[in-house]
Amino acid sequence: MNTNDFSNSNKTSSDTELNLVPPVTPPSETLAPPIMLPVGTLTPPIMPSAGTLAPPIMPPSGTLAPPIMPPSGTLAPPIMPPAGTLAPPIMPPAGTLASPVTPPSETLAPPIMLPAGLVDELVERIKDTTPICIGLDPRMNSGKDIYDFNVTIIDKIYDIVPAVKPQIAFYESLGAEGIEAYIKTVDYAKKKGLIVIGDIKRGDISTTAEYYSKAHLGNGAFKHDFITVSPYMGSDTITPYFENIKKFNKGLFVLLKTSNTGAEELQDLVYPYMVNMLKTLGQQFIGKSGYSAIGAVVGANVKRDVRSDLPNTFFLVPGVGAQGGTVKDMKHLFDKNKNGLLINSSRNIIYAENPREAVLALKKEVLK
Repeated sequence: MNTNDFSNSNKTSSDTELNLVPPVTPPSETLAPPIMLPVGTLTPPIMPSAGTLAPPIMPPSGTLAPPIMPPSGTLAPPIMPPAGTLAPPIMPPAGTLASPVTPPSETLAPPIMLPAGLVDELVERIKDTTPICIGLDPRMNSGKDIYDFNVTIIDKIYDIVPAVKPQIAFYESLGAEGIEAYIKTVDYAKKKGLIVIGDIKRGDISTTAEYYSKAHLGNGAFKHDFITVSPYMGSDTITPYFENIKKFNKGLFVLLKTSNTGAEELQDLVYPYMVNMLKTLGQQFIGKSGYSAIGAVVGANVKRDVRSDLPNTFFLVPGVGAQGGTVKDMKHLFDKNKNGLLINSSRNIIYAENPREAVLALKKEVLK
């Protein structure tokens, strides 16, 4: 029996009369009744065909734009810092030293042609006496005791050494009376004809450094001939002193390679840069002796051939004696005339039973 026969056989007269229409599918916005599963059954998960993945769900049109990819095999252009900023530093391979960098030209003062200056006077005094500087570092509890002690030491050695070097920390620890003793010590040493090196290790920039310069090399309270400075903020920790070096015939000793055990943690890393900076800045102040008023602090135990690196730089050499350095350790730092440096000795001289004899014994060792 075909379909037409089946449908015709089930029609009634009333069907014919009413002419019923086929069932109407509910509108799409209505929901079909839920299909209830037998209790205890779970709908099995719909698994993708073996080896296939469901297609990714893409955001509707108008949402996040797709990423712009460079053509295959090309690199995106580098991102440049805004004009006026500094590019990140280029680090040398591990274990190597970067080549020296010349300080920017704008940080350098114009060349200064000096007449015979303080460093030339120091070289001549060494010829007449000895390359030894006495460190005035007394450990006492009153400013008066310090000053009296220093006067006694100076009176015993002023004619056999060219210079003294008071370390300001031993005076600052006593406050105002200590500073008064420091100033009086400097004045007394200069009256006795000694060159005075203020061991103050200043290391700031700009107007702060200018006022350090005024206080210690200019017309301030301290009448030093040289001072020690720390250069690790850059060449602009040194250049603020140039005006007073020229105006008042003064000088600096810049920390380069010191004798303390921690020195290698930083100083070895920046040594080539520092050598280059000292050459660049120092050449402006070279006197008739061939040495610059911009000197360097180099420890007695330093093995580097610093003299070859800085042939025109005068050295202040601490570390001989109580700090463990010997004259033999630092003989490579002299120039060919047994000049070009000052050996600083403090405790081994000032606390010796006979300070004058201690100086002469050290001098004999130096001249061997």
